[in-house]
This record gives sequence, structure tokens and C-alpha cells, in this order.
Amino acid sequence: MLGPVALGSQERVLAADSSSELQEIVVTARKRDETLQDAPVAITALSGKQLDTYGILQMEDMANLAGGGVLISKNAVSPTLSIRGVSSDSTNAGFDQSVGIIIDGVFYDRSRWTQMGFFDLAQVEVLKGPQALYFGKSTVAGALVMTTASPTQQFEAQGKVGYEFEALDKYGEAYVSGPVTDTLGVRLAVRASDSEGWLKNIAPVIGTDHFAAEQQYDARLTLDWKPAENLTALWKFQYEHMLNDGPADRAELFNCRGPSVAGTTITGIMGDLQPVYGAPYAPVSTCQLGNKITVYPAPAILGYGPKPGTNMDAYLSSLKVDWRVGAWDITSVTGSNKYSLDEETGYVASQGAITAAEAERNTAWSEELRALSNFHGPLNLLVGADYENSYYKAPNSSAILLLLPDPRNGNASSQAHDSTQTAKTFSAFGELMWQITPQWSLSGGARFTDIRKDSDYLVTFVNENFVNVFGFPFWLPEGTNYSNSFHDTNVSPQATLEWKPDETLNVFASYRTGYLPGGFSLGATPQAGLTLKDFLFDSEKVKGFEVGIKKQLFDRRLSLDLIGYDYKYTNLQVNLYVPATASFIVGNAGEAKTRGAEFGARWQASKELSLHGTATYNKATFEDYNTSCYTLQTAAEGCDPSTNTQNMSGKPLPRAPETTFGIGGVLTEPLAASWSGQATLDVNHSASYQLEQTDNPYLRQDAYTRLDASLAIVGQHWRFSLLGRNLTNQAIASFGATRGFTNDELAEIERLRVVALEASYTF
Repeated sequence: MLGPVALGSQERVLAADSSSELQEIVVTARKRDETLQDAPVAITALSGKQLDTYGILQMEDMANLAGGGVLISKNAVSPTLSIRGVSSDSTNAGFDQSVGIIIDGVFYDRSRWTQMGFFDLAQVEVLKGPQALYFGKSTVAGALVMTTASPTQQFEAQGKVGYEFEALDKYGEAYVSGPVTDTLGVRLAVRASDSEGWLKNIAPVIGTDHFAAEQQYDARLTLDWKPAENLTALWKFQYEHMLNDGPADRAELFNCRGPSVAGTTITGIMGDLQPVYGAPYAPVSTCQLGNKITVYPAPAILGYGPKPGTNMDAYLSSLKVDWRVGAWDITSVTGSNKYSLDEETGYVASQGAITAAEAERNTAWSEELRALSNFHGPLNLLVGADYENSYYKAPNSSAILLLLPDPRNGNASSQAHDSTQTAKTFSAFGELMWQITPQWSLSGGARFTDIRKDSDYLVTFVNENFVNVFGFPFWLPEGTNYSNSFHDTNVSPQATLEWKPDETLNVFASYRTGYLPGGFSLGATPQAGLTLKDFLFDSEKVKGFEVGIKKQLFDRRLSLDLIGYDYKYTNLQVNLYVPATASFIVGNAGEAKTRGAEFGARWQASKELSLHGTATYNKATFEDYNTSCYTLQTAAEGCDPSTNTQNMSGKPLPRAPETTFGIGGVLTEPLAASWSGQATLDVNHSASYQLEQTDNPYLRQDAYTRLDASLAIVGQHWRFSLLGRNLTNQAIASFGATRGFTNDELAEIERLRVVALEASYTF
């Protein structure tokens, strides 16, 4: 589905008088260059210039420009990516992604990469629906394809500074770009930001006027070498260092519903347990979503978590080589990346008695080799192969309620465990493209995938006090070791039929499939009674259809598109939080369906005014799934009291609003001399949606309307902007759960209001 009008690099003007016509962006959604009008794909394309116009500084800020049904959000364990209501659970690092992340042609295997510095981009493509043929596994919901800016043919440089008032965020960005020799171009881009935070922590110990602070430092070097007319090598390397207030900085209590499971306190530590370890803090919470949170430090006895925080270092590189040999375009893309992350936090309203520390280490290497033919006849071919190798390790230590030192070693943690996983994936793909007549074309292909994961889970420490106090085992025995070798193969076919009677009309129908590998739960807490089977989950598959029409009218000043889809998911991977034990249960839902329609419009109303609009209808439901009842669910509400389970058939998937719509525009008016004024305005509305998979009516995001706007004065070199996002200050939640050992709900929210001043100078 088309997004707002995109004005930026890689533009192709469709006629001589571009001032009154829409301008198209060349996209690569099918591993070849084609315009938005020609691509038979549900896609939103955002140019670097458009991202700059709207002042997009983080990937999650981009979601509202991507059209309805797209959610990108930071969460406690890992970020959430959701398209059409399909998303991987953010609370289990063992899950592969439902939405693939591709940066400069390299597939990134973890959603952590969405936290990377979002700067100096040439283009972003948001692809909706399964993308297995072109991008492989872990794209059952769609893909985010990002292309960073490359060296320019002439010298160019820019400096930018800004200040965001709500988070007291100071940031700066710069790049320098141009040729060094006749065959070598260089681009260096840097960015730094220092935010004091946009939330207020009302916990009495580390209470502050600002919380959710973050510092980010990024640098990217790009070399573009063209040793021959038919050979190009493009190398990019980026480094990032990030510090922030920890993974729970956006978690807030809301819908507090009465006494806790074990006592009488509505929020905070249960009052009847406080005397056990003498917690000195009174429970504090507003019990509503907004700019106030309640995060405590861990008690000093733990030795970690004195102040919540995350420290992350990341490196990523790509080498793309394009070689034209006769009628073939041969492309090699080599990727290498790693990150290390250390984080500690005291969780929401727990007075420091629910605290965790974790260290993640992830490295990955990949190679893709593909060839695309350019024969003059009716048949052409795309073939390729891909190999990925990754390693993940995450030692975890947590303290839950009982903060007493173990008599053996003085360790006051409740438990500690190590999770590791190595994964190797080989895939081969091919597509045959047949131009049946000048108006009709048919393309079809498939991808074969072979994946192996070797996972290990070791309980390295269990505090003996749990058995002494509670009288029964609370954790798996110390030394418990579960290992698993997962091996699976898959074939994902795809076919597309197109009818293009002229250059302004494209009608298409596609059969698409996708594949999300199964594996081993790396995010489980070692609750007593868990067996190896409780850590395993099966591969998820999807198949279905899309039909669409793209039409340009009024001398190509108006572009309309309408896309309908119907997909069936089998073995949908789920991760259910159980408040009674503060633990997660991993598994598969039998079936789920998504079906709906997406409408998009772009109109170049005049030389000065461009307008855009979107509307979506999406019915995303479980079809064959029994799961635990939500907290305090009654028989009348569908809970079977004998098994404490409920039938979820027909109930909605999380993060799946049934309807959304948006409208906006960009107005540019000439001012004195060489200056002009520019204004943007966007209104986006979403229906309500569930925050987790039990259909808990208390874990629901209400319908909301969000307003984004900006004003700018633009000269030949200068640009001065006033940027506003979420000006209606909506508290929009992306994840929720019932807090452990209580009846209270918690949720993690997206950024509240953003107001920033920005100035840039381009040489």
C-alpha cells in the first residue's frame, strides 16, 4: 500500500513537467528496480528527504508514515514489530522475527537492530505480507528494507542540530560526501544525541523530573568503488554506542483491580510479604498510562541494579558487489554484525524486589549471491543462494520477592541461568518471469530453506532460601541443563499474475507463502516443573492470496491503490505470561487468519500542495487455540474452571486494530527571495486492540487519534524546522501483561508528545 508522497533520492520523474505530477521512487521489493506503480506488492516507500521533512529520528517514529496496520515499538525484552496484527512476541529472544529487517541488503536476525541509529537514510520500504521468496525466513508478516545514503557524485556536506523539549534531548548530525578519485567515492556520516528523558519516575528513592534518558553515538563510513564500467563495490561500516535508563523505562501500571494474589495490597509489593525482608518503601503508582512511572533501584544486597540502565555497543557492515556480465546482473552481498548489551532494572512498582540483570552477545555473518537475467525475449530468471551463521548468548540473573542471601555464597539473587544458541541457515531461491503478452505477465518461484539451531539452557544458581521459606521447590534444581538440536527444511512457493493494459494501470493477483522457524525458548525463567518439552516450539507457516489494483489518474497527479488479502497461519508462535509464577510459557497456537483490505491515495493537488491518505480494514483472529484464562476470568466470560483454559477461536490477535485511517499533506509556499515555507499535517486514527493473546478486557488499548505536524523555513542552504509528533499526547501501548503475583495490569507505551526545534545547513 502506498504511503505519503515521497520526494527524495532515487526519484524518477514520469513526465517532463514534474511540478504538477507525482514523482515515483524506485523500489527493490522484488530484488530488481521498479517503480511503486509497477511493483505488484503492498508497499510503503519513504525517501530520505521525506524522513528529514518529518523529523524522523527513531525507527518507531516512522510507523505512522507507513500506513495503517504497522507498529514499531521499543519493549522491555526486545522491540516489537507488527504488520497486519502479526508479530513475534517481544518477551522471548528464542523467537525469530515475524517482520524481517534488511539494512543495505543484509538480513538482521534480531529486532534489537531497530534500536540502531536511524540517520542518513536514502530510503525505507515497508513491505506487507509474506516475503519469503525474496528475503527468506522470518518475514511471515512483512519486511522493513532500509537503504542508507551512499556517496554522491559531487562534493556535498550537511550539518544539523536540534533540541527536543519534552525529553530535553540535544542532538546533532552531519555528513560529508563526494568523490576522492575518478573511481572512488566516500561518505562519512555521524550522529550524537543526549536526552534526559520524557518520563517522570515517582518512586521515592530515585525519583526525578526526567526518566527514560538515552545517549546515542553513531558513525557510518561508506566507500563506493567503481574499478570498471560493469563492476561496482559498495562497503558500509557503522558503529553505535548507546546508554539508557534500562529495559523497563516505559512500563507502567494501569487498571489496578484489587488485592494481590497473596495479600491485600493493590500495587507494589504485597504487604504480607514485606516483613519477610523488611522492604522500606510504600507502594506508589498512579495506575494509569501517562508520563509517570514507578521504577525502583535494586537493594544493595544484590550487587546489581542500583540504577536501571542499558549499555549497548554494536557494529554492522555490508559489502555489496554488482557485476554485469553479458545479459546477467550478478550481485554479492556480504554482511557481518555483532552487538553486546548489558542491562539491569528494577521492575515497575516492585520496590526493587523484582529485579533482573542480563548480558546479551550476538554475532552474525551472512552471504547472498544472486543473478538476474536481462534477456530480450519473453523469459527472464532470478536465481540465488544465501547462507547465514549466528551465535547468541544471554546470561540472566533475577531476584523475585525473596531478597535473602544464600547461606552458601551470600548471593541474594533468586536464580541465574545461561542461554546460548548457534544457528546456521542455507537457502536457495529462483523465480521465472514470463512476459506472456505486452499486457500480461506471470512470475513464479520458490525458496528452499534448511536451518539448524543448537540451543542450551543451564540453571547456574538457585537460592536455597526459596525452599526454606515457601516449603516447596520454586525453581528448577541448580545445575539443570536442557539442550536441543532443531533441524527443519521448508519450501516457500510464490506466484504473481499481472495485467498492465497501459502505464497507468496495474492489476495483480499473488499467491504467497512464508516460514518462521521453530526452536528453543531462550527467554524462559526456570520455574519448577518445566521439562524440555516446555522449552520447544514448532515452525510457523503462512499461505494465502493478495489481489490489488494500482491506478494513476488526472495526468498522473493522482495515484490510487486498493489491496485485499487473505492469509492463514498455522502453528502461530506464542509466549504466554503466567502472573501466578511470574513466568512465560512458550508454544504454538493451532491456526490464525488475517484478512482485510488496504486503500491508499496520493494526490499532487498543485505544485505547492501534495496530499495523501490511507484506510485499512484488518480482521486478524485465532482460529484454533486454547490458552490459559486471564486473571480473574469467570466461567461466564469463557473460562473453564476445571482446566483454567479458554477457547480463543474467533478472538483477535494482539496489536491488530480492525480499522485505521490517516490523512495528511505537505504544503510549500514561496517566501521572499530564495526562501520558502513548508508545513506538514498528518492525522492518524486507530481502532482499539488487544495487548496480549488472552483477550483480557483490561489489557486493551483504546481507540485513539494522533496528530503530527511541522513548520519549516527553507532556503538555498539553510532549513529551520519546528517538529511535532503525537501532539494529542496519546498514551499508546504496544505490549501488556498482568503483573506477577498481583491482579494489576501493566503496559509499555510509545513516545508521548515530541516537540523539537531543528536547524540544518547544506553545503
